[in-house]
Amino acid sequence: MRSIQRRLAGGLLLSLLITFAVQWWLVTATMQFLVEAQMRTRLEHDAEAVLALVSVVKGQAVVDLKAAEPVFQQPYSGHYFLVSASGQSWRSRSLWDFNMQWQAPGESTSQIFGPRQQPLLIFERSYQKQGMHWRVLVAEDLTHLQQDLQRFRLRYALLSLVVLGLIIGFQIIVVRRALLPLQLTRAQLTELERGGRDTLSTEVPVEIRPLVMQINRLLEIMQGRLQRSRNALGNLAHGIKTPLAALMQSVRQPELERYPDLQDDLLDKALRVQKITEKELHRARMAGGGTLGQAVDIISAVQDLFSLLASVYRDKNLDFQLQGPHDLPVNADRDDMLELLGVLLDNASKWAKGVVRVSVVTAPKVVLVIEDDGPGVDEEKLAQLVQRGSRMDEQVEGFGLGLAIAKDIVDSYGGELHLCRSGTLSGLRVELELPWVLKG
Repeated sequence: MRSIQRRLAGGLLLSLLITFAVQWWLVTATMQFLVEAQMRTRLEHDAEAVLALVSVVKGQAVVDLKAAEPVFQQPYSGHYFLVSASGQSWRSRSLWDFNMQWQAPGESTSQIFGPRQQPLLIFERSYQKQGMHWRVLVAEDLTHLQQDLQRFRLRYALLSLVVLGLIIGFQIIVVRRALLPLQLTRAQLTELERGGRDTLSTEVPVEIRPLVMQINRLLEIMQGRLQRSRNALGNLAHGIKTPLAALMQSVRQPELERYPDLQDDLLDKALRVQKITEKELHRARMAGGGTLGQAVDIISAVQDLFSLLASVYRDKNLDFQLQGPHDLPVNADRDDMLELLGVLLDNASKWAKGVVRVSVVTAPKVVLVIEDDGPGVDEEKLAQLVQRGSRMDEQVEGFGLGLAIAKDIVDSYGGELHLCRSGTLSGLRVELELPWVLKG
């Protein structure tokens, strides 16, 4: 879809072009009409001046050509006249040898080409003088007038283009200032996506305020639904935990020890129900990718988990190492990230002999690497772990539900989880790649 600014600018440009074109035509046409009207008035005066040269002497029509104004005496001067009466015709000396034709009888104004093919404005009228009918035709060269009009049209067109450019430039500034709230709202959406803010500012023009308020309402609904879902799932987990614990306690009753196979089978099924329930509850509680308005500092989360795990595994006296930037704020759900990192770091701490290392690489993309110096996993089991579609909670003993939950969280964010043997610590190496969106 085309931008609003371009559509407004395009519509304004078209409107202004049409307006200025019509205005230019009207102004130039009006100027030409006024000038020609003035020339016609002058030609009427010339005709009356020529009429003053005629007289009737002894019943004969006489025209005193020598008394004509000098402009009519000079050959091809651009001012000409014809006089006729009683079948006789006289013409000004300025016509020289050019034979000018009479136009329509009566009073009329027209244009013809003169002795040198220059355009002429013709005025012709009939008069009664001294009892005789006279026809007078006067003409004036339009060349200079048309040249002046042409220069006027060109200058007016250039002036109109300059004014048009100034108006368009001014209008572009006005449109940009008018659309500035949209750009600010767009920037706020980017901040919202990166976790820099929770809602959009409602200090916007009334035209877009309903949209902003609707987005804020949608964010509030989404956050409320996520929180209610987590609360409900927490209640469900608590409700299921007690009956499962009672069931497992019942399975361990002495009465069933006489049937060890049945007891083991029931206990195994109860444990499987517990694993499946916990896994599905964890999966349902994940916010997943696309979480808006939330951010978490990965480095700070890792440091907090280091402190917690150091207390849990104090008997192992583990050396927790962190390599990378001092902070890494990203757009993600904090609970998801804490659970993901907690699972991976707890697994590394459980198998580590003395060192757990977390490395963060930010170029060309953000990768979180977790390594330990434990026994690691042999190649056959690693192949099972990284196999597409494999269920990590059932394939490899010792990794259990935690690694399956970690993989579910990574999948929900559209990321990848790579497992291999560490080249430096010889234990398990976990490479975590998520489509991290760094908080601006």
